[in-house]
Amino acid sequence: MKGCGWDERKEGVANFKTFHFGQSQRWAQILILKILNVFLRLKFSSALTLTKLKRFETGSEGVTIMEIVMVVAIIAILSAIAVPALDSFLPNYRLRAAVSDLYSNLQRAKQEAVRINGECAVYFDDVNGTYQLVGGGLDGICDGPPVGDPPVPQDDDILLSDISLSGYGSGVQYGSGNADKTVPGTGIPPTVTVSYGNDWIRFDSKGMAREMGYAYLTNINGASFAVGTPSLAGAIVQKKWLSSSWD
Repeated sequence: MKGCGWDERKEGVANFKTFHFGQSQRWAQILILKILNVFLRLKFSSALTLTKLKRFETGSEGVTIMEIVMVVAIIAILSAIAVPALDSFLPNYRLRAAVSDLYSNLQRAKQEAVRINGECAVYFDDVNGTYQLVGGGLDGICDGPPVGDPPVPQDDDILLSDISLSGYGSGVQYGSGNADKTVPGTGIPPTVTVSYGNDWIRFDSKGMAREMGYAYLTNINGASFAVGTPSLAGAIVQKKWLSSSWD
């Protein structure tokens, strides 16, 4: 490793400043820069010119003990930043995954109803934190929510999917979280986790919705999403609570 002068090291620090951390980690960039500046002063001060740190040689190249200490310190700082950020990120990531899956399953139910030329339903169980996708049997009519554990479809209905929200982790469950209004934004605090009258939504052979409503999902951070059918036309939407309104 060839030696480099003070000017070259200053240029390296300047280049480091161009690397942008997230806003919440700006303090870490400042701290690392301060450590680097102290290191450079120690490295190139006149007091150390007569007592240079011994290098660990690997052939004709090597690094100083000070350089090794600096790398370890930077890694430790970045690790301390990453762990709390990950703890905050995971619950919201898992909630988004649950919301995305629910949206996809409602779309699947709608498409399946058209395909079989009959009814297809999604039954929500907010007590056990599950929901089931069920297709009408030979008669093309959904006869009601599955019963038992594991759920068994009624009569000739066909169980297409059985989803448990607890499987996503991070406290993903039915609920309105920090939201203080129902969709579409009335001033009434949500009092139910599923606003469908019978806790289910059915689609007919034309892909039209037989019920209107939403299923609310939340997590341990209190983030909240609503997924459902706002009209009998069968359109499926998902909304996120943003401080004071649904978007």
